[in-house]
Amino acid sequence: MDICVAVIGGGSFGSAIAYHLANKYSDNKETRIILYCRNAEMVCELNEKQTNNRYCPDISFPQKLEATSSLEDAINQSDFLILAVPAQAMRSICRLIAPYLTKPVTIINLAKGIEMDTFKRMSIVIQEELKTCPHRLNIMTLSGPAFSRDILQKRPIGVTLAGKNKKHLLETRILFDTPLFDIKITKDIKGVELGGALKNVFAIMAGMMEGLEMGQSIYGDFLTRSIVDMKTISTYLGAKRATLDGRSGLGDLDITCTENSRNFRFGREYARVHQELTQQGKISGDVLEKTFTSLNTRTVEGYFTLKPIYDFCTTKNMFVPIINQLYNVLYENKCSPQDAIQNYRIQDKIRIRENRLTLSRVLFFLFPKLWYRREQGPWAWLANRQEKKAWQKLQN
Repeated sequence: MDICVAVIGGGSFGSAIAYHLANKYSDNKETRIILYCRNAEMVCELNEKQTNNRYCPDISFPQKLEATSSLEDAINQSDFLILAVPAQAMRSICRLIAPYLTKPVTIINLAKGIEMDTFKRMSIVIQEELKTCPHRLNIMTLSGPAFSRDILQKRPIGVTLAGKNKKHLLETRILFDTPLFDIKITKDIKGVELGGALKNVFAIMAGMMEGLEMGQSIYGDFLTRSIVDMKTISTYLGAKRATLDGRSGLGDLDITCTENSRNFRFGREYARVHQELTQQGKISGDVLEKTFTSLNTRTVEGYFTLKPIYDFCTTKNMFVPIINQLYNVLYENKCSPQDAIQNYRIQDKIRIRENRLTLSRVLFFLFPKLWYRREQGPWAWLANRQEKKAWQKLQN
């Protein structure tokens, strides 16, 4: 049976996925692997030299891979359509591909982010823009701890594939799965997409810690507090807590708080630029622009995801100190990165005290949409009462 797989997006991760598939099916004449790139020069380079020096230097692509700059050619024959584009460009890309979806196809999203203007997950954005297609579409998300360089160097990878239909998930897993590229499946697409989007935000603060040279010990504490914020937000939105403990939550967060992550590098550079301008007495709103210029890119998913996440949490009066402090730094310019880190740690002590209460833990587990630590609200008395009792014992 002939199978055609099209990867839309010739960036580093899209190219890495196309490389993985072309390697897997290099001896299978019935399977086509197509990579769509907007850049015509990149297409020529891939087809003539089997290289992509801009995003994948020193890598030789299999001849199995076909590159094209025509969306129509890439999509028309496809059975699987992999969308490897930035989250904030997903809606516009879907509008472009909609006219060419003339047969049933499985769509696999690779983007990790939330749409800024609507606070919608990527699978929802895709579904909205392609709802007029004449055939039913199977929409899935592939996410987890995977860097493009590790895929290109054929190192072990473990990711999660999420969708609503278990049968289609099993069929799609076979498309990617190899001894080195391991895939687990889940029907909790909310948890997988939220985990992939939220971890980018927290990686920015981890980068700030690196830029401020706070040492390595603080990361262990920071990761545990970050996952608490992630669970608070995700479970309210209907995700399963267990998903955030897995590959697409804690696993992805862990590797994103490292040098290989663009979000981490953004946070580190922002802290350094802020510190430098402060010492020069020139601190102003230019910190953000200077950081983007230094990185030579504006594609920092965590920065753009932060705004809708903060707006949502503020609307719900939700207690997420790391999110709040990051917003104060990056969007409001109210404090320095160092003050933001110190402030979140002080605020987090309130949540830790409340979480020791058995009643609070049980109610949060049973009713995540009703019971969570508010920034301000009627539930604060639980933590305050416990705090007063502790002080009274010490004084006596």
